[in-house]
Amino acid sequence: MHDLVKWISQAEPVLSAISAGIAIVLALWGVAKAAPKVVKNFTGRTKQATSHLPYTVAQRFVALFESHGVKRNQITGFFGHDLTIGKLATDEELTNHLTPEILKDAALLFGVNQDWLEGASETIYEVKDFYKHPEDFEYFLQHFLNRKDKFFCYVLNAQYETAKNNQYDGIILLEETIAEINGRPVYRYHFCGKWLMGYWKSRGYLAACCALLFKYGFHPIGKNVSQTWLVEVTNGTQLMQYDYESPGLALTHTATWYVDEFIEKPDRYLQGVDPEMDKFGFKAALSLWLELSQKGYMDCFNDGTHQKLIHTFKKKLLELNK
Repeated sequence: MHDLVKWISQAEPVLSAISAGIAIVLALWGVAKAAPKVVKNFTGRTKQATSHLPYTVAQRFVALFESHGVKRNQITGFFGHDLTIGKLATDEELTNHLTPEILKDAALLFGVNQDWLEGASETIYEVKDFYKHPEDFEYFLQHFLNRKDKFFCYVLNAQYETAKNNQYDGIILLEETIAEINGRPVYRYHFCGKWLMGYWKSRGYLAACCALLFKYGFHPIGKNVSQTWLVEVTNGTQLMQYDYESPGLALTHTATWYVDEFIEKPDRYLQGVDPEMDKFGFKAALSLWLELSQKGYMDCFNDGTHQKLIHTFKKKLLELNK
């Protein structure tokens, strides 16, 4: 017995160290479980995974419909495919009835990435890039002219000045009504980016695309939104949210701004542009506006006032060159 007590006494520091090590490992494991998942994107930079997004195929299927205006229990009447309310009752039950054909048709209906719906990708929406190509944006809009009364349009930008952070902070969002449920619209979304609001060249081409929206009767509304949310939208990884109480797209925004002023007022057009050295950014932005105007993109209201606008922009450019 004396030898046993002696051995325990000698081993006690070692046992304490092992116990402490185990506690540390368990604590770190707990922190790792609680921490947001970090993944690598294709540029090698790290980004936080969108932990609020649904994970399983059944969860994504239901979230897809609900984010576009169709509640879970309304899927059967809206979508069909022999999906009864009973089959939609739980995620577990729904999983037993989802087929490749159902997933393909749901992805096509709302214009989302089927790989996301099947859990193989985090990219939900395609975001079309019209930077430097207003002619392609014009062609894109012309596809919708025969049903433009079904569209509502937003121009979204970050609520803070972001001229030098090199993150996309502007996007055009077209909201298309594809059906109605009890008089409430069901949407498909079209995203047009990717704009750096503070970069003079991006600013000019965005203004041209906004002018084309007016020209073809889409009448965009400007909204300031969270930059974090907007970056995810521009990456195509943000699932839209639907407001069922006042039917429509749910946008958390701080202010509304006038897109026509963004196109037609030099000071508003330059607001937030990085001036760069010797106000080069301002001068280049104004010169680009005049160049795009000469190509016919900025005359969007056909009210006989465009020549006066050209004079206003030239006057502003002369003032900066003094």
